Amino acid sequence: MVQLSRSLLLWRPFPYVLALICTLFILGIHMLPNMDSMLNENNTRISHVFLQSQIDYHKEIAPFARRPLTTLLIETTQSILKVKAGYAFIFVNFLLFGLSGVLIYRLSLILKATKKKGLINMMVFFTSFSILFAFFHPYSPMTNLCSTASC
Repeated sequence: MVQLSRSLLLWRPFPYVLALICTLFILGIHMLPNMDSMLNENNTRISHVFLQSQIDYHKEIAPFARRPLTTLLIETTQSILKVKAGYAFIFVNFLLFGLSGVLIYRLSLILKATKKKGLINMMVFFTSFSILFAFFHPYSPMTNLCSTASC
């Protein structure tokens, strides 16, 4: 068993496969039908209209408009692949999540960490709260208070 785990750690594509699995797991969490995610809005299908409104929102609001990389990538993907906004949004954002995890692993190796520590660093990234639950609506106590009281 120990020999199997060592050989798995030394398998060259293992960090990439692990990043892909983690990325798909995070997508799966967001697409569960009983989850009120920005991706599906408590539904079983991708919410193309809402995601298009988020793309438009990011073009208009100053803090996001000054950082147009993601919006540009989404719109480029949408025009090249001829897909709906929701598909392009999910493809680009989750591709960037997977790439970020792999880059954390590679950076760990550059900084002289072992492969095992590099994988641990990548897993810490993927299991951090802001990554694991990135596309859930932000919770605001005032929103909840106003919805229950007469505001």
